[in-house]
Amino acid sequence: MKVRKYKSLNFKVIVPSIVIIIIVTLLTVVISKFYFDKKFGDYIMIKNQNTVQNILMELSEQYSDNEWNYKNIEKITYNSLDKGIIVALYDKEDKEIMNIEKNSKDKCNRIMNFIKSSMEGKYGSTTSQFEPVYYPLIKSGEKIGEVRVKFYGPIFYMQNELVFLDIVNKIILGIGVLLILASTIMGFIISRSITRPINKLMTKAKYISKGEYDKKIEINTDILEINDLINSINNLSQSIKEQENIRKRLTGDISHELKTPLTNIQSHLEAMIDGIWEPTEERLLSVKEEAERLSSLVSDMQKLNKYDEASIKLKKDNVNISDIICFVIFQFSNLAKSKNIKIEYEKKNINLYCDKDKITQALVNILSNAIRYSNEGSTIFIEERLKDNKVIISIEDQGIGISEEDLKYVFERFYRADKSRTRATGGTGIGLTIVKSIVSSHGGEVKLESKLGEGSKFTIILPKEDM
Repeated sequence: MKVRKYKSLNFKVIVPSIVIIIIVTLLTVVISKFYFDKKFGDYIMIKNQNTVQNILMELSEQYSDNEWNYKNIEKITYNSLDKGIIVALYDKEDKEIMNIEKNSKDKCNRIMNFIKSSMEGKYGSTTSQFEPVYYPLIKSGEKIGEVRVKFYGPIFYMQNELVFLDIVNKIILGIGVLLILASTIMGFIISRSITRPINKLMTKAKYISKGEYDKKIEINTDILEINDLINSINNLSQSIKEQENIRKRLTGDISHELKTPLTNIQSHLEAMIDGIWEPTEERLLSVKEEAERLSSLVSDMQKLNKYDEASIKLKKDNVNISDIICFVIFQFSNLAKSKNIKIEYEKKNINLYCDKDKITQALVNILSNAIRYSNEGSTIFIEERLKDNKVIISIEDQGIGISEEDLKYVFERFYRADKSRTRATGGTGIGLTIVKSIVSSHGGEVKLESKLGEGSKFTIILPKEDM
């Protein structure tokens, strides 16, 4: 079996990012260098052409009254040589007046060799040579002679231009290196800002897997997604801790609920078998009551499984929610009357597309709790209304209320805020769990507001779907 190799986040994300940045930077440097060389070469080419034109103009000015100013011509051709341009001047009879290549042969060869070696050193061996180009020398519309110009073509650089080009290329390369270094450093900084909290999250996850839920991740980050992930893990840890506490409490409660009737049945039967007690009708009825109590608890657990949100099958129809509320109130009228509890409700005839039996069960569970835990002579308020295409049903009592610390657990399975008091009133802690499952299966939500000693208000919010 091939073992899968895992790679760190740095290798999977940061390293490829840095490699991409390096490649992009190198391409940018190469393209920038090429672009600059091209533009600078175009500039030099135009500059050399302008220099040639200036030389031609200066030479034409040295002809006056059919005579040439040899001194100035010599000066112009020497200056041209310093610019890499070799000039020879001929009169209109093609007689040579000045040829700098002959007059300053050593200097001319030295400059020509320098230019050639410099250009070949920069661009490699080329076919470029010092090719002569002949220009007619015109003055006042009349040809006065001809100029032969030789320079390394089609482009060449002098010493100062090569130095400038070299400096610019080094600057471009230096900027590229700095960008790569900065990108690498920034990559590691970003990597640390991501991996550090993730490592903390990994450590926290290991604690959670070991059942240690109290250790929170104490780290601040300005990365929104990482910050949300940290909060989610902390909330998950707290939630698992609370669920674990509920599970332990649930296990203890169910164990106690099962053990008590079983112990009573066992002790009664042993006493009758051993002849300590006679199997009278009263004692047999006591055993029967404990068996029924045990059966009721098992029935409640089966009912809870039936009303699990994921397995609820709805049979929806268009019903009058007001009629359902009136029916539920009627069902509990005798129980409310026995405690002198008044139920106030104003019928508004709102239709709702829902499962009639399931919604009835939810309202029965809430109203049953409201009457069970309300004080004698109090009032229960039931209200229905339509808002933002949602049907809202609220049931508010003036009963014993629920403490703030128990509010977030009341919809959990078998959760009971006060065990002794709930047993006395006959509850097993599944009624509100069923309510939440039924309402959620309809795409709604149930809310609870309560204050200890003042009463509770349950609000069911259901979407008003069309049939």
